[in-house]
Amino acid sequence: MDAARPALQIPAVSKIRDSSVRDKVAAAIRHHRKLSGQSQEKVAHRARIDRSFYGRIERGTQNLALETLCLIALALEIHPSELLRDIESSDLLELKGSRVGPLG
Repeated sequence: MDAARPALQIPAVSKIRDSSVRDKVAAAIRHHRKLSGQSQEKVAHRARIDRSFYGRIERGTQNLALETLCLIALALEIHPSELLRDIESSDLLELKGSRVGPLG
């Protein structure tokens, strides 16, 4: 390992669980679903994911993959970026213990 470059530190899963990032994405999904007039069941069906899994995403208790975020956006007939719009740089800093060393 290069002594001049600090090691990449990845936060423990338990430290990410209370993430405001996940909460904001969950709130955006819930908001857009309600605007669309769809039930959780209908969005989950259209996104081809399990309804209970979708419910956990919308409550902010379930992490989701980028592909799942895109499937949900497609089911809601919006661009995926709409679900990330409210995330601020300060939210990313709240991922306790997540420090990335300089690139290059």
